[in-house]
Amino acid sequence: MDIDILIVLAIIVGSLIAFSLELVRSDLVAILIMCLLIATGVLTASEATRGFSSPATLTVACMFIISAAFVRAGLVEISARVLSRWEKPNSTIALLALMIVVGFVSAFINNTAAVAVLIPIAIKLAKISGSNRKAFLMPLSFAAIFGGTCTLIGTSTNILVNSMYVDRGFAGFSMFEFAGIGLILMGVGIVYMMTVGRYLLKSGEVAEMSSKPHEYMTAVKLLSNSPSVGQSLSCSPFYDDFQENIISLDREGKDISLSQNPVLEAGDRFILVCRLDKIMALRNRIGVGILQDSFGEQDVPKDLEIFEVVVPSNSELVGRPLSRSGIVKTKGIIPLAIRHRQRTLFTFLRGPRIQAGDVLIVAGKPAQFEGFRGDESLLLISQIKRGEVNWFRMAVTASLVAAMILTATFGLSNVLSAALVVCALLLLTRTISLQEAYDSLDSQVLTLLACILSLGLALEKSGGASLIADFFVRHAGAYGPYLIISGFYLLTSLLTEVMSNNATAALMTPIALNVAAATQLGEKPFLIAVMLAGSASFMTPVGYQTNTLVFAPGGYKFSDFLKVGTPLNILCWLIATFLIPRFFPFETMQ
Repeated sequence: MDIDILIVLAIIVGSLIAFSLELVRSDLVAILIMCLLIATGVLTASEATRGFSSPATLTVACMFIISAAFVRAGLVEISARVLSRWEKPNSTIALLALMIVVGFVSAFINNTAAVAVLIPIAIKLAKISGSNRKAFLMPLSFAAIFGGTCTLIGTSTNILVNSMYVDRGFAGFSMFEFAGIGLILMGVGIVYMMTVGRYLLKSGEVAEMSSKPHEYMTAVKLLSNSPSVGQSLSCSPFYDDFQENIISLDREGKDISLSQNPVLEAGDRFILVCRLDKIMALRNRIGVGILQDSFGEQDVPKDLEIFEVVVPSNSELVGRPLSRSGIVKTKGIIPLAIRHRQRTLFTFLRGPRIQAGDVLIVAGKPAQFEGFRGDESLLLISQIKRGEVNWFRMAVTASLVAAMILTATFGLSNVLSAALVVCALLLLTRTISLQEAYDSLDSQVLTLLACILSLGLALEKSGGASLIADFFVRHAGAYGPYLIISGFYLLTSLLTEVMSNNATAALMTPIALNVAAATQLGEKPFLIAVMLAGSASFMTPVGYQTNTLVFAPGGYKFSDFLKVGTPLNILCWLIATFLIPRFFPFETMQ
């Protein structure tokens, strides 16, 4: 076996481990992959960095801007108004409407943005319909994933696969070429989540957990006017109210054993694990102050309100301690507590780093939080104020996007050219400002996309793609093309649960093209399998950005996604195996 193939396969194995363990950010993993390919001589520097000028990267960047124009014009707000109009909706009808709305919106704008904006609406619908937020947030994410599979621009995975296909000299896919399969899968997914998925979310441990309010960790200190000062811990009013919440006691930098029943002093600092309502009640308690920094003595001002926010994947906070981020200084918010996925962490953030999907408890004035609607660094789980709809911006954006879709559908222009023109016109008409356009670009996704393309190129150049394709054909070819497409979909689906969906697509697309060449059956069935399976990530909260976004706000555990998502993944696998050859027959290549 050629040494380059061994190097590339070793890098693939290493990347799988790195992506699954989440020891570093996914974009950093992609950068390291690109650097390793250059350092080992598998690719030249110009080859490895070709992804930065790739049509896929540029098209995805354009779609971020177009999505931002829609969001700022109020597209999702219109949907939110419709969904919020019910005073006492039936939970089944509310869930169905939510999934249909987010599925439709996600077919044309970035599905992560759609989910981020609709999370507060989903929580509100769950509350007023008498349901738990668990029953609404996971279906919200899954419906967005299905919606993105319906069009060429619905998800970056589709754009990436199509771009790599065009690079090989083919015409590529049209805008709605695979909408039939996507709509069927979305319909099946909605029915599943309304029946089996809903039952699984209510059963067993999930049901037990759903009744337990989310808890956060925070720090408080006893003030000199506290009635507990001078009393032993067990006899103090503070202990009567918070004995089940006390984790530790600190006095002048020294840990005091709770078992010794110490006499309390002014300045004593307690670490508490509390529900949100208890944290809010602490602010009005005489002689107790919530600390905004566990190493400081500054109390949170009483006139500030407390809000629950979620960190999206494109937030500037990801990867850094909240206390050191620029947004805290510029926006004037105060971090109080954090919940990382299913774990409660101590928040004053000199150690733990923020990750996408974390839920934070922060204090500030309502006007300060309204600014987050523009930069999306933090997303409010409970809305303060309903956003405005700019009908002029909406008309301009919708008209331009409709023109883009029509020109791409009828072959008058490719998607990238049309998207670039649309972005230019959005800027010229001031439908979106230049700064808003820059802010909309998700640097983590774009960097990952640009760098990970080098892995696909290396796999192709080294002969690794051909080697893996020959393995597929040799072991499954004798059983017919249906088994090949079935196995290919399954492998892609499993990979995307531990890797980024874009990384999986970049890895599997060259293999798909080589399998098609080896079997002489045509490329499109195999590429469609990559597109669908690359997005169909339901088994883990880390395989797709929307799953990560709803994980902590929904109070899910990792096992919840396995329980609900595994049957759905299997169902999609079986249906796709049957449908793909029906919509894209195995035509023998000439």
